[in-house]
Amino acid sequence: MDETLLTVNNLRTEFQSGARTVHAVNGVSFILKKGEILGIVGESGCGKSATCRSVIQLLPSGGRITGGEILFKGIDLTEKGEKAMRDIRGREIAMIFQEPMNTLNPVTTIREQLTETMPGKLNREKKREEAARLLRMVGIPSPEERLRQYPHQFSGGMRQRAMIAIALASKPELLIADEPTTALDVTVQQQIIRLLLDLRGTLGMAMIFITHDLGAASELCDRIAVMYAGKIVEQAPADVLFRDPMHPYTRGLIQSVPNLEDRGKRLKSIPGHTPDLSAEIIGCPFEPRCPLASEQCRRAYPEVFHLTADHYYTCWNAGKPDGRDTV
Repeated sequence: MDETLLTVNNLRTEFQSGARTVHAVNGVSFILKKGEILGIVGESGCGKSATCRSVIQLLPSGGRITGGEILFKGIDLTEKGEKAMRDIRGREIAMIFQEPMNTLNPVTTIREQLTETMPGKLNREKKREEAARLLRMVGIPSPEERLRQYPHQFSGGMRQRAMIAIALASKPELLIADEPTTALDVTVQQQIIRLLLDLRGTLGMAMIFITHDLGAASELCDRIAVMYAGKIVEQAPADVLFRDPMHPYTRGLIQSVPNLEDRGKRLKSIPGHTPDLSAEIIGCPFEPRCPLASEQCRRAYPEVFHLTADHYYTCWNAGKPDGRDTV
């Protein structure tokens, strides 16, 4: 039995902005198994959200997929038109967006927003009961009362839980969570992470978790893909990645996470800035910021090196103390 739910092969997505063409996703490939949680991590602008919006073909104006394939249950979504994608979006693949206050309709009750995504065969009373059950499932107390309320009457954490309930209303097989904990305080972040883990256990859904928070990714994800400049630069099981990171960008991200043992010390950061993805990049895009950079890095993009079948990275000098001994 094939356990693969989603296969993305050499995906390329670009955005046109006036005369500029931004290559936001530049040859991304990964596989997601049924019931698995894949984390996609990296700095803002590295292509995380663009990759996942490409999967459901919900790109902002000016965005388009220019190459590759997206196989969902063996069917290439890049060949589907908008009408066919509307039937898949929400029903089979659901997405939680970054800021629920900007996503929820402020003039519509939570009940209306929950029930509009439910199967049409349910009558009004059954939909109300199901909506209350979903709010209860995501940990919202007094769901019957809450269903009559509007988004502004919910706290930030409650709005995020409501968004998760709306995403679950159609019982999707894949849930994409785009930075769902970013705008929340630490306590609520932990509650959302535990909720997502519980839902995976209860419903068996696969998830893609987009984040720049490596702490959250380490708690939630089975496997992590690190993105930089529109490409995946390292991918491994989560425990392996944190124990033995190979790419210098991955190591930089991990070292940037505040550590209580380093109290009183200057916080570590990665120097420099992410590259302009509308400009031609020759060699490794991380080279200007990399402590291991060598002449070879400036000349050619690194090959894919496999430590194991499920741990690979793209770096000429990974594992070396510096790049001086490399051509």
